[in-house]
Amino acid sequence: MEKHQILREEFIKALNNRITETNSHAEFLKNDDSNDEAMLEKIKTNVMDIFHKMFNASYNKVYGKPNSKIENSEDENYKNLYLAYMSFFDKIPSQWIANHAKAKEHNMYKEQLIEEIKINTANEIKDMFILFYKKY
Repeated sequence: MEKHQILREEFIKALNNRITETNSHAEFLKNDDSNDEAMLEKIKTNVMDIFHKMFNASYNKVYGKPNSKIENSEDENYKNLYLAYMSFFDKIPSQWIANHAKAKEHNMYKEQLIEEIKINTANEIKDMFILFYKKY
């Protein structure tokens, strides 16, 4: 198995585990009548789902469909996967950062907290991906 396949398998597994943990925690909070906190956990799950899909899009962009012809070397494709996925960590949170600044400016604490959670969750996923990427 090539390193990109191992990366995909392990990163997706870790991300799915994190999604499961967050969903379980949200359910626990909901059952404990902590609905606001449960909603915040659901926001984390939504962000993780977004970046899960963006990883798959990045992977398919670089490696194409199974058994398709790959014209670059493995190292070039591996780096291109990294660059493609990392670009989403610039694009997607940029609006959240702008919303956070606006909420802070207008003392909108709930909205500010929501945007912080989105940004922090994206950074957590980014850090997790980088660890797996560097591992191989």
